[in-house]
Amino acid sequence: MRPIDIKIQNTAVREGIVEAPVICWKFSERDAGKRQAACRILLKRPDGGCLYDTGTLETGKQNGHRLELSFQTHIRFFAEVEITDTEGKTESGRSGIYVSGIAPEKTPEKNWIGNGTGDPFYALRFLEPGKKLKNAYCSAAATGQYELRINGKLPDDSVLNGSWTDFHKRIHYRTFEVTVLLKEGRNCLSMEAGNGWYYGKCKDGRYFYTMDKGYEAFGDKLGVNVFLTLEYEDGTREEVVTDESWRILESPVTYTNIYGSEDFDSRKENTYWLFSPEEEEKLAKAAFLEDGPKLGKLEPMLYAPVKVIRAYEGKLAAEEADGSRIYDLGQNMAFLFELRVKGACGQKLRLQCAENWKAGEPFHPMTNSWCEETLSGGTECFEPKFTYLAGRYVKVGFLDQTGGERPEIQCLRGCQISSSVERTGEFYCSDVRYAEIQNLIENSIRNNLQHVHTDCPTAERLGWQEPNHLMAPSIMYTYDVEPFWEKIEWDQCDSQYPKGEKDVDHGAFPHTYEAGLLPSIAPRYARFLVDGGDGSFWDIIPWGSSLVMGLKERERFYGEKKDAGDFYEFIRKYTDYQYEKYLSYASVYGKKEGVCFLRQGLGDWGTWRKEDNSRENIETAYLYRNLLLTAELAGRAGRKTDQKKYEILAEDCKEQYNNLLLKKHPVTGEWYYQSWESDDDGIIQGNQAVPLQFGLVPEDKKASVEKSFLESVKEHRFLAGEIALPYIFRTLGELGEMDIVHDMILQKEHPSYYRFVEKGETCLPEFWSDEARSRDHDMMGSILEWFYRYVAGISSEDGYSSIRIEPRLPKALDWAECRYQSLTGLVEVSVRRKEGGRLEVSCRIPANTVGTLEVNGKTIALTGGMTCRFC
Repeated sequence: MRPIDIKIQNTAVREGIVEAPVICWKFSERDAGKRQAACRILLKRPDGGCLYDTGTLETGKQNGHRLELSFQTHIRFFAEVEITDTEGKTESGRSGIYVSGIAPEKTPEKNWIGNGTGDPFYALRFLEPGKKLKNAYCSAAATGQYELRINGKLPDDSVLNGSWTDFHKRIHYRTFEVTVLLKEGRNCLSMEAGNGWYYGKCKDGRYFYTMDKGYEAFGDKLGVNVFLTLEYEDGTREEVVTDESWRILESPVTYTNIYGSEDFDSRKENTYWLFSPEEEEKLAKAAFLEDGPKLGKLEPMLYAPVKVIRAYEGKLAAEEADGSRIYDLGQNMAFLFELRVKGACGQKLRLQCAENWKAGEPFHPMTNSWCEETLSGGTECFEPKFTYLAGRYVKVGFLDQTGGERPEIQCLRGCQISSSVERTGEFYCSDVRYAEIQNLIENSIRNNLQHVHTDCPTAERLGWQEPNHLMAPSIMYTYDVEPFWEKIEWDQCDSQYPKGEKDVDHGAFPHTYEAGLLPSIAPRYARFLVDGGDGSFWDIIPWGSSLVMGLKERERFYGEKKDAGDFYEFIRKYTDYQYEKYLSYASVYGKKEGVCFLRQGLGDWGTWRKEDNSRENIETAYLYRNLLLTAELAGRAGRKTDQKKYEILAEDCKEQYNNLLLKKHPVTGEWYYQSWESDDDGIIQGNQAVPLQFGLVPEDKKASVEKSFLESVKEHRFLAGEIALPYIFRTLGELGEMDIVHDMILQKEHPSYYRFVEKGETCLPEFWSDEARSRDHDMMGSILEWFYRYVAGISSEDGYSSIRIEPRLPKALDWAECRYQSLTGLVEVSVRRKEGGRLEVSCRIPANTVGTLEVNGKTIALTGGMTCRFC
């Protein structure tokens, strides 16, 4: 068996990893039917030197091999894997070349330099390699966003570099291979810094959503940090780091903020990389950043960088009386614009965006953000460097007509940006409307995968946490996001309230927020401490639970993680915090002594019914699930006492939940979960689906609760917010009620996915309304999971070492096809309906995996790598 596609599982980039690489591989069809018996993993340098050797490991496991070592700075290496199959034959394969980042002991955490202000600037370093160069690698970081250039050229096609983190806890650097950009003689290394989230500003009253919502700048002076390694042919090395020998130059970016505003004065542009030594000498010297000691540890950025994924040509849609022009990009998206314009020196243009606009109506940007461009004369091209815009329509206005005639707009393009995660899933079926719904959701996913998983690219741009478990399966079927999800998990850990920190909500209810809380957003670029009456926006258990529940989903798709133990203490503290809230319910809310619930959050956020009808039901169910998952993690971490403790607490929680909420319906006679303290006998869909999915329902009443749930969906309409929605789809899928879901998603009126398609939306809006505030949220997109997991029937609990295929076609579909590139290899399913309603299935799972096919009441064992056809 020859291993192929060998890679480091915990990084999406080839450059930067410094310790504990996790190795995985696949097998090709030529190894169908064979099984791995043992493996040996070696890390080697191209010159043949061995960095690490596991020795022979007697295991059939082909992913999750974590190697406990640290690398030296900027070295090239590859992984070699030897496989021995069950017949005793051995073959090997190699990965591509990787480059390490900065060795932990050499991390230059004190080498932050700047210009002493909070405004964009260039930091320049001129250098001349003294010998023949073999390799060159540059690790770069900034306190906000940045552009690294060598001799005026970018090292790759990424944009908006500069990770979004809690800058006091950690700052990510990226490592670039820059060998080809360096030349003999004089070279210029430059870093241009922008504000990003580090130091937000509101010039001219421009929009900054969180400025009045608890945003605190991390510092008031921008900085950059660079570590360049020059490796020469003779084997010697030279290191260049940021220090006071660097020079400072004014940036033509005169203002920027993270919410889509940036001003650029092209009269300040110059070819600085061609400066002579005399011109260099005239430049001011850099100063070490005073805030440097307050900054977090430098770590490599290992998730996929943000890149342009598609360009859209703007079409002129209208010209207003003042000469302003409105362009239609044809797609609602997160984007950088490319504006090519010809005009006179000093003329100014202003660009604004909107998600929605109709011909003949005023242009209303969703936010008070804009970009201003000042021309230097002639034909010029502009695009933002440190921020991005969002919407479908762009208005270009003319502010200063110095020189007489208006500037000539030659071209306007919108370049859609997203994390450059690799696509893993494809789903097709006989109803084209499924593809149209899929397109809406996938566009919203791409627009919101930036440096965090944002809620929307327009108004907020924050890492609201709940979609990171609710939408995780939908996203993980479609894209490879493993390193990205690990970054999200550490963002949550960094946001946790430490011992001694405390806040009190100053809204409708004085919630207290204390040690252990995982806030609703991460990183903490705001503090939402105002309960407007619907519940706390800061302490919401489906949001905070994304740490443990998102980790669970990551393991389902990518295999059990040794690093799960790294998160245990954070998860334990959060579970304890929420359990204390649960115990204090009666005293806090003035209820009967002994009654325990959680209710401080938002219930089933986004539902058509008042969230109060589900708050105790939904949030306490989440507590139960957290207690079970915490117990499971405790067991894996060897914390047997903790494991027993949380198992007992979970059982007590389950007993009280059922005693208080599980009732017999007065009309149907079936068991159902009533909304706490509600006089309404109505059966709320989410209040049944969530406990069914979380294992709260007593086994002897499960069938009855399922009947009640089906009673609640008999009109084939879902009435749920984002929390309950995936559990409703999962419950219907498991019950085989595919026709109900089919009808739900295609309703002519809201709530409906297809209603958005018919109204001309190109992304998924925030709520089930034609007039939703934001028209680009992915939080309600969990129907994608249903396409892959229930229609195509593909699922796994262990990173696709063992696979279950159980396709179920709604009656309205004639066929469906799906391809999922799992961590262990390609999973393919093709299903067609035959006469009499029987399903004909052709499927294949990767070599070295095991699986079953469930179809037409039969269970068939699958052989890895071989195609199975059954009717």
